[in-house]
Amino acid sequence: MGDRQDNDFAVPAESGADGAARPHYRIQVMTGPPEGVLVARLIGPVPGALFADRVCGGLRGWGGERPFRCLLDLRRFEGLIGYDDFAFVATRRRRCAREDAPGRIALVAHGAFDRARAATLQTLFPADAVRGFEDIDSALDWLTAP
Repeated sequence: MGDRQDNDFAVPAESGADGAARPHYRIQVMTGPPEGVLVARLIGPVPGALFADRVCGGLRGWGGERPFRCLLDLRRFEGLIGYDDFAFVATRRRRCAREDAPGRIALVAHGAFDRARAATLQTLFPADAVRGFEDIDSALDWLTAP
């Protein structure tokens, strides 16, 4: 697993100068394991622009020799990722990963509304298959299947 890249960013809960609590969130982006899958795990109210920035950071090391495989773990995500943030990631994906082989993007979330985002993602990633899943194991099975 020589290609493992970990890009972990966390903001602890604390009070601001005005005494108001700032929320805690965490985003972790890594390439592998399993090998050849870009995994983005979002916890709490991660800002959409930070999500886009971190996923694009993970794409920098992707290389064009393998089909694009991405797991978006939104099971503990509490925020909203805007269309523009996903569009930014889609543009970067087209630059960094093979275009001649369709990729796969798995969106894992507990709620049906969150899994329905797969349809929106499909319009931004037309060369890739995008599916929503309720559990990680099913998503990884689909992503790593030949």
